Amino acid sequence: MNLEIIEVTCDVELPVIRDLAVEIWPEVFNSMVPPEQVQFMLETSYNIDALREARASGEIFHLVWLDGSVVGYMALTDYGDGHGKLNKLYLRRTMRGLGLGRRMLEFAVDWGRERGLQYLLLNVNRNNHRALQVYRNAGWNHFRDEIIDIGRGFICNDHILKFEL
Repeated sequence: MNLEIIEVTCDVELPVIRDLAVEIWPEVFNSMVPPEQVQFMLETSYNIDALREARASGEIFHLVWLDGSVVGYMALTDYGDGHGKLNKLYLRRTMRGLGLGRRMLEFAVDWGRERGLQYLLLNVNRNNHRALQVYRNAGWNHFRDEIIDIGRGFICNDHILKFEL
């Protein structure tokens, strides 16, 4: 099993991230939030312009490859003040349970340490019990809760987890 996590360095790779999100998000989130909210979030956060804007504002995307096939994506941000954020971490359904998520989390921690960060944060839906368990098993701890108004009457009801580097 050859796992590679490769930084996205040009806009030509952004449609791959968008297509992965369109595949993965409904399956993950439709049981946690209304499907209309999932569609709204995909339309607003995963169109090519939104992905370009996220990159321009410092979000560093990575594609996750397993044996030559793209199986997921992640994004990280270094805020320059000693902390960073794991913005995104998603795997195709058939890739879950193989330890790849744990390896992606290890990549994020190594990335933060290489930059001299003190800690990383991440947001996770409070009802995403599977992801919460993965994060907790990897040493991430509850930091605070947050409710985010994302527009059109939709909210994100999240736990924020912290990993001390």
